[in-house]
Amino acid sequence: MRATIDWLVRHEKLLVGVTLCLVIALAVEVKIGGKDDVVGGNLGDTPAPAVFAKSGGPASDVSGKWEMRVPRRSGGAQIWVLTLAQKGEELTGNIKSEGGDLPVFGAISGQEIHLFAKRYGATVDFSAKLGEGVMEGTMQAAVISRRWSATRKKQK
Repeated sequence: MRATIDWLVRHEKLLVGVTLCLVIALAVEVKIGGKDDVVGGNLGDTPAPAVFAKSGGPASDVSGKWEMRVPRRSGGAQIWVLTLAQKGEELTGNIKSEGGDLPVFGAISGQEIHLFAKRYGATVDFSAKLGEGVMEGTMQAAVISRRWSATRKKQK
């Protein structure tokens, strides 16, 4: 027993570090775990999530291509291309970014848009308000939150 206590005392910093990592992992799982049912399995077969308490009016048409601007922590912005298809209030699509393609799905109600994606096991929530040819919102993934905006690309 004495040897075990001596080992624990010698490795106190290691034990505190491991405990802290486990607490953070648990907090992240609790934070994003509630949305896993929204993002299950195959995105193509997943219905739009029930993210609106009640309809905010008829859905605006947001189908087509949008140019997204996502600020970098170091300054400047990343430019991504969001392509959306719409069927009623259901949205499906893709984001082309520097990190590759990211399939998205979600819903629109009135001027409110909610898109979801899964990247590296984490749910990414793109919530936005729609204006005249513009979307502005917040991208939330675990503890990371960034503002973003998008403008509709002109049809050729």
